Amino acid sequence: MKLHKFIFLCLSIFILHACGWGGGAHYTIEDLEHKEIDLENDIPVESSRKKAIYSYRELLEKENNAETPSKLGDLHRDPEQIGEFDILQQETNTSEVMRRLGDLRLEENEHLNAVDVSEPQVAKQFTTTIIDYKETITLYEDLIAGNPYYELNDAVLYQLSRAYEADDQREKMLDSLDRLISKFPDSTYYIEAQFRRGEVLFVDKEYRAAERAYAEVIQAGQENNPYYRHALYKQGWSHFKLLDYDIGLHSFIALMDSMLKQGTQEEIKSLPRPEQELLDDSLRALGLSYAYLGGPKEISKYFSAYGKRTYESLIYDRLGSQYLDKQRYSDAANTYREFVQHNPFNQRAPHFQIKAIDAFKKGKFPSEVLAAKKQFVESYHLNSEYWAHNEIEDAPDVVEFLKTNIIDLAKYYHAVAQKSKKKPDYLEATRWYQAYIDSFPQDPHSAHMNFLLADIWFETKEYSKAVIEFERTAYHYKPHPKDAEAGYAALVAYNDWLKTIKDAESKTHVKYKQIDSTFQFAQKFPHHPEAPVALTKAAEDLFSQHNFARAITASNLMIEKFPDSDPKLRKSAWTVKAHSSFEIKEYADAEQAYQQAILLLGKDRKKLKKLEEKLAASIYKQGEASQLAGETNTAVKHFLRVGEVVPNSEIRSTAQYDAATLLLNSEQWTQAAEVLEDFRNRFPKHKEQSTVTRKLALVYEKDGRSLLAAQEYERISLDKANDAETRRTSSLIAANLYKKENEVSRAIDLYKDYIKRFPTPLEPALEARQSLVDLYAARQDNKSVKQWRKDIITAEAAAGSRSTPRMRYLAAQASLQLAIPKYTVFEASRLKLPLEKSLKVKKVLMQKALDAFELAGAYKVQEVTTAATHYSAQIYHDFSRALMQSDRPSGLSAEELTQYNLLLEEQSFPFEEKAIELYELNAQRTVDGIFDQWVAESLRQLAELVPAKYAKYEQSEKWVEPIY
Repeated sequence: MKLHKFIFLCLSIFILHACGWGGGAHYTIEDLEHKEIDLENDIPVESSRKKAIYSYRELLEKENNAETPSKLGDLHRDPEQIGEFDILQQETNTSEVMRRLGDLRLEENEHLNAVDVSEPQVAKQFTTTIIDYKETITLYEDLIAGNPYYELNDAVLYQLSRAYEADDQREKMLDSLDRLISKFPDSTYYIEAQFRRGEVLFVDKEYRAAERAYAEVIQAGQENNPYYRHALYKQGWSHFKLLDYDIGLHSFIALMDSMLKQGTQEEIKSLPRPEQELLDDSLRALGLSYAYLGGPKEISKYFSAYGKRTYESLIYDRLGSQYLDKQRYSDAANTYREFVQHNPFNQRAPHFQIKAIDAFKKGKFPSEVLAAKKQFVESYHLNSEYWAHNEIEDAPDVVEFLKTNIIDLAKYYHAVAQKSKKKPDYLEATRWYQAYIDSFPQDPHSAHMNFLLADIWFETKEYSKAVIEFERTAYHYKPHPKDAEAGYAALVAYNDWLKTIKDAESKTHVKYKQIDSTFQFAQKFPHHPEAPVALTKAAEDLFSQHNFARAITASNLMIEKFPDSDPKLRKSAWTVKAHSSFEIKEYADAEQAYQQAILLLGKDRKKLKKLEEKLAASIYKQGEASQLAGETNTAVKHFLRVGEVVPNSEIRSTAQYDAATLLLNSEQWTQAAEVLEDFRNRFPKHKEQSTVTRKLALVYEKDGRSLLAAQEYERISLDKANDAETRRTSSLIAANLYKKENEVSRAIDLYKDYIKRFPTPLEPALEARQSLVDLYAARQDNKSVKQWRKDIITAEAAAGSRSTPRMRYLAAQASLQLAIPKYTVFEASRLKLPLEKSLKVKKVLMQKALDAFELAGAYKVQEVTTAATHYSAQIYHDFSRALMQSDRPSGLSAEELTQYNLLLEEQSFPFEEKAIELYELNAQRTVDGIFDQWVAESLRQLAELVPAKYAKYEQSEKWVEPIY
């Protein structure tokens, strides 16, 4: 052999090895589907393959013509002693050459099969090409027959089956696969061979044998088994074809188990399109199987026996759809209801119930539709157990269907009742009207439903119930077309109700309720023609029964709502209002009513005099009653008007004094001061003169004239005629007012005087000290601030068991404020070289600050405790950071600097851990409902220090189940 031919053959063999056809690599069809072959662009694959085929044929001919030497020994010889011919001999082992040549021929034919001959140039090139698998098949068969112990015979049988399949020799293909699995059960081709056998057997309708082949594939498990799901699918269909529906179920369910976790439409849509189609056809098979096995109860039995699945609804739904397609409406409805029965709280349960109702509708089963609607309402009313497992907001379609169902049921039974006139039918209608009202009280349609409910009670002469529902319809909803009609219908119902009552007390009670209803009616529906007449009658009835308050209400409504009504009606209303108001001490209204009554009396002076006296009394009593009732402005107005309207009244001085008091109480300070000053001048000998000064002091204070008020209080505090408590209180008020007006020096003097003169009670004295702290702080007199804060702490400590929460709070705040500067000094201290010296100073400052905050926290005042805890944590945190930020010694090598930094980290770590511990102590207080700025700041620090634990955020996606 010439040298260039030898080199060409060696390169050809090398190319085949590189392409994966050598003895060391065995690929299946599945592998080849995903294998990428990287070839250089300038070396045509077909050309290389054809050259390799030619070379292998030449080698095979030489092998057949030459004596066969032993090559095993040559394989172990020293490579340097092996010549070119020896290497060629090693690479041309007959079995290998035959197998490789067969593989190349099979590849060549597959390539020719894949060529698109629709292209003119390609068609021209391949017009003389004939695809022939005989040589390939002969090579493989001869190889197996000639070398039955060849170690790659499983691969040869696998390739042989492919060649037979390509040559359309199905029986021989199956025989090759049978030989492969029988002789080589551990072959890498075993699973694929079984699957291909199953496919052939299935097509040949050998379903039993096909099922066994698929079972072998399934037995291998899902991992690294690309045929697992298809094997389950075809195994299920094999059982189906054999009419073994109950056995086939397991295959399809196992397939769904492998594909679905939740069984949601989102999950199904996320599957690749082929898998979606596989799943859909599996559901079709399951639906048919369960139909043949007896229907939906078999589904329930299966999952009861073999465990619940999240995707059960898909199977029920498919079976129901199949029944609908065949117009088996009752079976479809029962299928949907079967799912609901066994999955009552499943999110899709109401949708299946809706499907059942629709099925009955399509089948024209009215009685079943009615029963199903009832069941739907009973199962999914808003107080049902279903909503304990599901969110109402997630199912608006269910809620809307619930509304529709209740309306349908109510109208149906109402129509039945109106036709039959039977009370049970009426009661059934009321049940559904009431259900709608109770379930959807804010729904716009509820008002009309309520009106129909009231109508039923009126029709059945249940007047008490009719009244309730008419009134609810009229007054408990937003305006609607039936509101005024319902309001008047309630009054009519009251009249009919009163006719049936014999007991006097009960009748009076109902009469009062009718009057209440009249008030509502007239007030809400003033344009109704019967409103003013009804109101006037109500007012007169109430007055005659001495129900003065209600008579006033009726009169007011009549006056306000119907100013243009019949004058006689208005005169009666004013009269009733005037007398009734006076009787029940509604003097403000009485005064107004008497004035109007006086206008209506005209020239009747005798009656006028009496009315004026009543007017004067009502003006004063109005103020007095308003004062007791808390109607201060009205009371003041009428007290002052006693003098304006009836100047010579004996009660004018009392009225004016009371007016001043009420003005003071109502914080009308300027007017109160004027009234008091006028009172002092007008009634100098009045017994209340002694209190005028105190009232004026208060009025000046509240009127913003604080300096005048302070002077008044200061005089009161120095007047020994006043009791000690009055003097003490006045002294403190005076000091506070001076403080408010920024009369700092005067305020400081008075606070110090107060502390000296009135050391008890303890708490006000401590408050005075706090005021001194504030005043000195405003002056930036830090020395005095510090002194008085210490005095607060000392005074609170001396109080012992007499200390109050407020005192402890002030002392705690003082302690905290005294601690903060120590923290500031500590924080400002830097760690610099020499580190030992600065570190010692830093530690001393640290301990001082920690001790100070510990004292503040010891008061157990919440906001101080959280602040002290946070500051303490901050101290440790700052110390840790100070260590890491400290100056490094100069002259360190890179390695020494690294070691130095590591040492600093080790030293700083415990301080950081202590800081985290204290931050977490603050964070844990949120469990007790404590959350202030210091807790928030601690949480922020934790989010930075321990982000994995504290810097987490929830994310959510809204998911809505599609409607089927």
